[in-house]
Amino acid sequence: MVQINLKKLVKKKKLLSVVQGMIIALDTPIAILDNKGLVIFGEKDINLGERYPIQVAGKTIGWVTGSKKASLVANMLSYIARAELDKKSLAIEMLEKYEEINFLYELSGKLANCLGIEQVIKLVVDEAQKLIEANNVLVMLINEETGTLEIVSEQGREHNHKTGLRLGFGIAGHVMVSGQAEIVNDVLSDPRYVRRSLLTRSLICAPLTTQKGTIGVIEISSSKPTDYTAQDLKLFSALASQAAAALENALLYKQLKDHLHTLEEKVASRTAALEKANQELHRLANLDGLTQVANRRRFDQYLQLMWERHSSDIAPLSLILCDVDFFKSYNDSYGHTIGDDCLQRIARAISRAVKNPSYLVARYGGEEFGIILPNTSSRGATYIAETIAIEVEWLQIVHPRSAVSDYVTLSFGVCSTIPTLDIAPEALIAAADEALYDAKRQGRDRVVFKLFNPSSSPELLASDRQFYCPN
Repeated sequence: MVQINLKKLVKKKKLLSVVQGMIIALDTPIAILDNKGLVIFGEKDINLGERYPIQVAGKTIGWVTGSKKASLVANMLSYIARAELDKKSLAIEMLEKYEEINFLYELSGKLANCLGIEQVIKLVVDEAQKLIEANNVLVMLINEETGTLEIVSEQGREHNHKTGLRLGFGIAGHVMVSGQAEIVNDVLSDPRYVRRSLLTRSLICAPLTTQKGTIGVIEISSSKPTDYTAQDLKLFSALASQAAAALENALLYKQLKDHLHTLEEKVASRTAALEKANQELHRLANLDGLTQVANRRRFDQYLQLMWERHSSDIAPLSLILCDVDFFKSYNDSYGHTIGDDCLQRIARAISRAVKNPSYLVARYGGEEFGIILPNTSSRGATYIAETIAIEVEWLQIVHPRSAVSDYVTLSFGVCSTIPTLDIAPEALIAAADEALYDAKRQGRDRVVFKLFNPSSSPELLASDRQFYCPN
């Protein structure tokens, strides 16, 4: 029985990263326990609250302990564990089918090398004509849907004639029903004979019988009168027996091949679904649930990345911090639900104003937003801040308790610099925050720019020629 090792699963690098991201996003400590209650990840020494099961196929393989939010992690791990179980089960099933095919064809001797029905028939026809004098070999197989015999090969060539022969009708239909091989040296004197396009005077017809039953008939014939003997019948019957086993295997191989193709499609589909789920979890781990812009975790990661890159490229990096003016008063007036809606609308307005795909809009905390502007001069950053202010003004969100406007407004702190590796990116945040504080101190509803220039010239930072500037 396939089993899932929760500890190994959790320790996988990608999944571990997703779990850590969820913990940060959910802002709650958790612990992951195996089915024996041993901690395999997270907090070890404190009581984290409720235990939420991680279940696969009705069996609990572990728990996630923590607040109610921890149930989301448990659900995610259960989903991934189920997907892992499905992948392993499908892989084992595929392996078993391949082993079955290999086993069957290793025992089949010469015919075992013929995996296709056409190959088997060609080999059988060649062998039959070596054994017995004839100018035609006919192979007919039962169509399980119609219950009739259909010609699949005549004269060693694939036959496209799909008209079925009823069981018990004609010499071939009679042999199919009786299961006994027959010699008919003069077909014209046999009332069962059904005339075909090829001239036939003498024939031997034998059933293709396997352990599961008769799957068809094989007929060898001559266009001239021939005295086929009992020895001919015996040899041909032996050949038919071998042909039946080989044809049965070839039919089984085709079915298994089709089945394996279906399994492979399932594996590919499950793998794609799991990858999509992992991508979605990664996206959610970097997204603010309320405003649907980047969260503080993603903001910090991206700022560090851009800081290192711009220090190498000697390029300007700008940061905007903006805050909703008198937002506490707005919440007191309308309540948190309306306040949340206000933040969502502002986040969308900021995103509309910030169109460059390399820019990052994030909810920095509470009613404060941060916008990281790679390769953007001080002039460009100031212009973008003013554009955001206009977008928010167009929203016309009424704010009866604002001291600066009848509508919701923002205060902006803008800062630009050329990063150096000997200074941490937090210094840029502090400078932008100071500029934001100045904007509030000067009366709010305004943009204040602060140049943070530890090692580069003001001319480069303010340039509107070398780096991006909307004007």
